Amino acid sequence: MCIRDRNEYPSNIRITEINTPRTIIELGKFVRSGHHDILAQWAAMSLLEAKPGQIHDAYVQIGKLTQDVQSHTITVKPYKRYRILRDMVEKAIQYCSSTKNDRTCLLHHVLNTGMGNCLSLCIVYAIVSRKLSMDSNVILSPNHTFITFHINNREYACEPTTGSILPMSLKMRTIYPSDTDTQKCPSFFRPLTDLELFSVLLTKYTAFLVNRKRLRQAYQAAKLAVDIFPTNPDAHFNLAVLAAAFDYQNVTAKEIIKTAKLHLPSITASLTRR
Repeated sequence: MCIRDRNEYPSNIRITEINTPRTIIELGKFVRSGHHDILAQWAAMSLLEAKPGQIHDAYVQIGKLTQDVQSHTITVKPYKRYRILRDMVEKAIQYCSSTKNDRTCLLHHVLNTGMGNCLSLCIVYAIVSRKLSMDSNVILSPNHTFITFHINNREYACEPTTGSILPMSLKMRTIYPSDTDTQKCPSFFRPLTDLELFSVLLTKYTAFLVNRKRLRQAYQAAKLAVDIFPTNPDAHFNLAVLAAAFDYQNVTAKEIIKTAKLHLPSITASLTRR
């Protein structure tokens, strides 16, 4: 796989089958190399399931979307730039609930079928806005992800699945009414790095593999997700469940304890609200 600098349009990137990850272990080596952004990581994971040419087509679509947004946002104010980005992304990808199809964690499937979930749509927003030098971050909250934009020195939260926009301060109050609640959850409500974002993607991919009864690959994917994002509670939970399936009792016990420690603050905060 030949990856160019992230500032170039993805449509210029040439995808080859040379040195392409074909197993979870190879994917881990690729991701840990540290020279690839989230688009390349997402493409590499999706190549484990994609047919020849599908990833290249997805890259071309990302590039076209980027160019379409840029052509409409050259002279407009920051807030309108975001609105145009939102409208373009919504036009390119019409949201369909992830419960209808579990392939919505795969790059080529999201772009070729128009089906996405909160995570995959946030990543599309992040990739396009990054190419346009728009300040955005993907935020992880319990059982959900959303994206934030800085517009005129204010932070706004966007829900790609609904298109709603709220000031970040108001968004936080709709989730946890107390500032101390969010401080109890170190994994949540902060910008994710590309590696952490990829770990969350891998967590979705693990569920995809389990649904297809590919448990050995799912176990490897869960291990990789934990390795690259050690405070990802869902990854630890997946690893505990899969370890139990293989009767790895020590691993199961360890991961259950870790999951409880990571999830307990969010559970406690949720109970406090009631």
